[in-house]
Amino acid sequence: YFSREIPRKVTGVVADKEGNAKWVLTGTWDKRMEAAKVVHIDESNKGKPVFETGAHVCIWEKRPLPPGSDRMYNFTSLAITLNEPEEGVAPTDSRLRPDQRAMEEGRWDDANKLKQELEEKQRAARKKREAEMEEASKRGETIKGYQPIWFEMKTDPVTGSPIHVYKGKYWDCKEKSDWSSCPPIFL
Repeated sequence: YFSREIPRKVTGVVADKEGNAKWVLTGTWDKRMEAAKVVHIDESNKGKPVFETGAHVCIWEKRPLPPGSDRMYNFTSLAITLNEPEEGVAPTDSRLRPDQRAMEEGRWDDANKLKQELEEKQRAARKKREAEMEEASKRGETIKGYQPIWFEMKTDPVTGSPIHVYKGKYWDCKEKSDWSSCPPIFL
């Protein structure tokens, strides 16, 4: 906070898989980022690398906010349009949430009521799944819990952390308009 550095400064080095520096990144996280190709590397008297680079190239720059963005949480043009309705999407697409749509249309009371109804439906579905799993367990059977339709849980080979990996079926279903595998999750 009291640094003499430029506020929100970001620096970094992009290296190849052998760890050799290839690019230097500089800028600020909220205004502009530049990249420069590393052309030569020397060592300083402190043992740290000193990079000689080519010309800096702008790789990202903040765009001005659209008119009226102060009434839209100061979102960018992209963020404002991310939730726009789209034809032919899965019935589980979050853009189809009735409470969210009501909120975006300014119907706050309806949105709150719909949200409560949706949450009750979700709680009831979870309770039903848990009861089914308990009954199966009593019979000595195992039932898989909830399984996502479009993704599967795997282990990241690099970090060992659990990750969700795309199964590759969504675009086929969208092309065929076949959403029969989707549960009715909304009201």
